[in-house]
Amino acid sequence: MKEINTKVDEVTVFLNRAKIRRSGKTLVQKGKQTLSITGLPAELDPDSVRVRATGSEPVTIYGIDVRRTFFKDIPDGIIRELTENIEKLEEKKKKVTDQSEILGKKQQHIDGLWKATRIFASGFAKGEITIEGHNALLDFLHKEGSSSLTEIRKKEKEADDLEKEITKLREEHSLANNSKPREKFTIEINTGVKKDCRVNVDVTYHISGASWNPEYDIRIGEKNIFIDYLAMIRHTTGEEWKDISMILSTLTPSGTSTVPELDPWFIAPMMKKFSGLDQTKNSRAVPMAASGAQIPDSEASYSEVIREEFPESIEADMELTELIKTDTSVSFKVTEPATVPGDGSYHKVKVGSLELKKDLKHITAPRKDERVFRTAESENTEFFLLPGKGQVFENEEYLGPVKISHTAPGEKIKIFAGSDDRIKVTRKLTSKEVDKKFMSDRKKINYSFEIIVENFTDGVKHINVLDQIPIPSHEDIKIKLEECSPKTSRSDELNRYEWELKVEPGKKSSIKYHYSIEYPREMQIYGLP
Repeated sequence: MKEINTKVDEVTVFLNRAKIRRSGKTLVQKGKQTLSITGLPAELDPDSVRVRATGSEPVTIYGIDVRRTFFKDIPDGIIRELTENIEKLEEKKKKVTDQSEILGKKQQHIDGLWKATRIFASGFAKGEITIEGHNALLDFLHKEGSSSLTEIRKKEKEADDLEKEITKLREEHSLANNSKPREKFTIEINTGVKKDCRVNVDVTYHISGASWNPEYDIRIGEKNIFIDYLAMIRHTTGEEWKDISMILSTLTPSGTSTVPELDPWFIAPMMKKFSGLDQTKNSRAVPMAASGAQIPDSEASYSEVIREEFPESIEADMELTELIKTDTSVSFKVTEPATVPGDGSYHKVKVGSLELKKDLKHITAPRKDERVFRTAESENTEFFLLPGKGQVFENEEYLGPVKISHTAPGEKIKIFAGSDDRIKVTRKLTSKEVDKKFMSDRKKINYSFEIIVENFTDGVKHINVLDQIPIPSHEDIKIKLEECSPKTSRSDELNRYEWELKVEPGKKSSIKYHYSIEYPREMQIYGLP
């Protein structure tokens, strides 16, 4: 069996795995021979292995075996490097410890001499030692003792620093070692040639433990939206991807070989008891999220509902890409050689840039939040935008994080653009009256609300105002929108309404509406305004 040295040439990174292409050359003698490629990652999918062999003479492949191999030695790559660094530091720490022990013994000797000064004092009293000799001894002990203690402290600090560095490397080693089992794959290729020749071998396989995620840098300009489409690439296989050709694909290999079948879908009445309500067998259940009368107001603002927090991006090199389209996916080929370590750290690649025309809209839902929020809307013109996080800027001001949903070319994209504090909105209950003329067994309450929008900017603003009235959760409860000025632009079955207001600079516009709630007098109602 002859081992071939191979190198990763190209990697196609999917959203949940990667396809690796390796190549190598070797001299093959006449006849049949087994060639082996060793050290392949444990994340390799054996069923995905494909091999191609060419040479100056025809090459026949009789069979391919993919074997799982186990090893006792530390594998090559980052784990071996960490181990070597730990061993070097431990050896250095041992030398420092030995030096510290020697200095400690020296200090013990000096301490012994200090204790013996009483004997020297006795000799001085007997005239056996001169005062000059005694002072010289004290100076010597003081100088050597101070120097020894200083060196001991230095060695102790040096040993502590080395121990901290060793501990850090051990943690990194443990993380890398635990993420990589002590096993690998070997591919054995049974070949045959009629003459001695040099053979080129290409092998491809799929691995798990690799992925890429989209990220977006979004800048809102005066007329356009500028989007930098970024890719965050990582893998934990320990395999070395150095100066490789890289392709990023939007395809998600599912591993499914059958078409899913639809099972019968049954629904049934949901009987739910609401506190304080007369719930009978003829009552109509309303989903909790759809019923304003059953849910207390949320503390969350509009911006908190549509925005989501994300960790900061990891800075790295950025390369441009070429767009490759197929019938089932879109791929981006990185034009410069890429290097991605196998330790799980992120590598950032710039996929492309978009410049889209901006349609800035102002929206407010004063029942939840009396601020006016802005959304920049446009039509995606080129790339498939995958779901991911984005950071939004206007000029040099950071507006915050947003979430980008899947957007194909031609689809609309909507980006949160912060609030406009120059537009003031107030919503107030102007009246609440109980209709005393109504039938004695029924109760009717009339509510009137007013929404006022004031424009303190220097331009005309078109503002979409959203509001709602309650939804009845019982057939004996009747809710009706009696009056509305101006007329609504849109409404839905959940009693949600939208108005489109045009507000001149320095002016104000208002919306007035009136609705009634009618129900049996003995019924207790939860969720009234």
